[in-house]
Amino acid sequence: MTDANIPRDFIDAYLDEVKQQSAGSKNPSTTSTYNQLIASVQDLITGGSETTANSIGQTALVHKDNSVIFI
Repeated sequence: MTDANIPRDFIDAYLDEVKQQSAGSKNPSTTSTYNQLIASVQDLITGGSETTANSIGQTALVHKDNSVIFI
């Protein structure tokens, strides 16, 4: 069971914040904030992918140099 007022993830929290900020504004500009959200999510995915690739590469190098440890 989930509560509609509790954000499930980063995107829910971000969209809730956009709604709160634009609610008090007479001229809400949400296009740029949605573009910022897309850029942030892309950065998170890219960062996670790079971290995973670097970890696998480092493990392969250590395994190559110290194959006795991994047997």
